[in-house]
Amino acid sequence: MTTVLAGLPGVRVEDNVIDIDGRTRIALTYGKAPTREQIIIDRDSGELLAIQKELSGTGATFAAYVVKRLGWTDDPAPAQSSFS
Repeated sequence: MTTVLAGLPGVRVEDNVIDIDGRTRIALTYGKAPTREQIIIDRDSGELLAIQKELSGTGATFAAYVVKRLGWTDDPAPAQSSFS
């Protein structure tokens, strides 16, 4: 799937992109000024990590969706952790 997306007209593959959680991965970047979007994926697994929208030329992220856990909707919820 990643290969198909990367081959679409106007899509660039960028290495060492940092998402808003600080994870460095690869991104499929597309869009025209004044904004661009990035689909950030893990190179090894191909899993979606985030989708970000940036202002072109500035690198300033103004919207982001971060994936913390992938699974099916009928998977049991993970055990709750306590926050201190």
